[in-house]
Amino acid sequence: MKKVYVKFNTISPVSHLTPPNKDTRMTATQRMIKLVIEKQNGKKEVQNVPVVSGGSLRGKNRRAFITKVLGELGYYKDNLLVGLSQEVFEALIAGGRQAGKSERFPQVEKYISIYNDLPFFGLFGGVVYKAFFPGRLSVGFAIPMVEETRHLFIGMDSPYADENMPGISALIDALGNRHTYTRRKVENIAVLDEVDFSDIASLLRDANFDEAADALENDMTSYNDKLAAGEEDNPKLVLKELKKVIESNDALRQHMVAMLKITKPSEQTASKIVGKLINMYNLQMLYEVPNPIPAGINLHSYIAMTPGLGDDRLMAATFDAFIETIAESRYIGGIHNKGYGQVITEVKTENGKNFGETSDAEYFWTWLKENKKQIRAALENLEKYLFTGQKVS
Repeated sequence: MKKVYVKFNTISPVSHLTPPNKDTRMTATQRMIKLVIEKQNGKKEVQNVPVVSGGSLRGKNRRAFITKVLGELGYYKDNLLVGLSQEVFEALIAGGRQAGKSERFPQVEKYISIYNDLPFFGLFGGVVYKAFFPGRLSVGFAIPMVEETRHLFIGMDSPYADENMPGISALIDALGNRHTYTRRKVENIAVLDEVDFSDIASLLRDANFDEAADALENDMTSYNDKLAAGEEDNPKLVLKELKKVIESNDALRQHMVAMLKITKPSEQTASKIVGKLINMYNLQMLYEVPNPIPAGINLHSYIAMTPGLGDDRLMAATFDAFIETIAESRYIGGIHNKGYGQVITEVKTENGKNFGETSDAEYFWTWLKENKKQIRAALENLEKYLFTGQKVS
């Protein structure tokens, strides 16, 4: 068994959300798990703590690692995947599809040898051609590093257990905090962020349709005033003044048709143009980030290669190559496009050494290059490789 310890130094808030319920827009919640925390008085209690799941760390970095592997094998040309079946690609990059009741069983020697011939699949495991292969990789939750969770890191012999850590109050105080991103007022949740069609107004002014720009801004001001006053529940955006101006000016109407790329003649009326603008507003993203882990609360994960099939040296080197992918990553969790989850990643071995000093990843990459022909043959004929006695070449 091989294991490493990962410390994510957070330099922006971290959010790892559970999926929203069907047909709802704002129900995603921060991933939380129950942990036993140890208080200063020595007493222990169960506490809900925000985390990033091991599945998230595993899945994101699996995709990045397998992409590098397939690139080395020559399956990417002009950023397109070529020469590999959908079934095999899905199995490699995401674990494939569930086997279900119709699971198939490959020949025993091939079941065993796949861990040597395709260790980058055997490490993660998955389902391919309805045959299930257990992986050898275990990725733990990324847990906040606070004084009250230190006993967990001591228990797993982590070299990070002796580091300075803030009290859990710094984390708990942040819970209940919601970062909101909305163009509409959401009662008791989101603060008002005014609707802003200034870009459209500027485009109208650039085309010398100042009257239309004024009308749009007046409609927006009226709507935002209603939102701020809170006198109406969900006031409607109507763009009444703008509609009148469009109806009275055919050149303006035609200009807006072109600007909004409206191709159907039946949708080129003033009412339809205004309706499209209102719909653009309604489609603005409406979501929140509840209970983000604040920047400065670092996270700790334990990752192991468990005992199993495959050449130990090669599988361990494959594991190291995967860990290097994690070490290179600069984000965890989700919503990277909004700046969440930015981290600086450290990795240490069981004896406290920096992972880079002991990594055997180069052995894996050398093996991959030297055996490229045989590996490609196995991947491109994988069903025959698994279920017949025929050799593939």
